[in-house]
Amino acid sequence: MGVRRLIRRTIDAFTLMWYRASGPPRILRHRSDLNARILRYFGATVGSDVLLLPPIVMHRTGVPDYGNLNISDNCLLNGNNFIDVSAPLTLERGASIGPGTTIMTHNGYNSNEFLSDRLPHTVGFKGVVVREGACIKAHVLVVMGVEIGREAVVAGGSVVNADVPARHLVAGVPARVVTEIA
Repeated sequence: MGVRRLIRRTIDAFTLMWYRASGPPRILRHRSDLNARILRYFGATVGSDVLLLPPIVMHRTGVPDYGNLNISDNCLLNGNNFIDVSAPLTLERGASIGPGTTIMTHNGYNSNEFLSDRLPHTVGFKGVVVREGACIKAHVLVVMGVEIGREAVVAGGSVVNADVPARHLVAGVPARVVTEIA
């Protein structure tokens, strides 16, 4: 075994021991394979050939670990992502998430009773599903309860507050269908 590999394995072992003692990390800032191991250790389902580029900020309201996260094979999180796993979040096979993307599975107006009372239909926990082969480009906001269809594309900078049909390109704030992908 080479010296570099030995050093890497030692650092990985120390890192995992640290998180086992201190709890799930809020920010994944390691190599992709180590990020996947950390997520698996804390309850997430992570498939093979997944690329989890750092940093990934993990948020979980009211849940002890990452058990609500399901990442299938061949998925990509392209870094600078904010991932809320307060409710189930599923990334199906081949889904890709662009840099700077935020995915929310809950909303609570930071305990602001005035807004919560007047907008009760927007408060709560609802899962998000990104279907097989879907592509979310850079700096997109996906709100709770949304499903992004199979092989759909969400243009950069969009706000997705409604379901995206399969094989369609959506763009804008809020995101609207631009065209069908033939």
